[in-house]
Amino acid sequence: MSDFKVKLSPTNTSFTLKNTTVSPTRLDTLNDVSEPDAAKVDGAILIYDADSDTYVLSQAVFESDGNGNYILKGGGF
Repeated sequence: MSDFKVKLSPTNTSFTLKNTTVSPTRLDTLNDVSEPDAAKVDGAILIYDADSDTYVLSQAVFESDGNGNYILKGGGF
């Protein structure tokens, strides 16, 4: 059996969304997140909209394909 020396770097509380580092904050305060009131429900998901280059909060919908499989649909733009 061998001994390994491991060095852990200090933790960082920042995160990156679209190559922009920000301090810890709420997603709904970011400039590239759109949050329509109708989508503010439990289970909502963020979906990337290439036309506006933003993330849009959308209500997640699961639909059955009739064969026992479920498809996640996040809506459209």
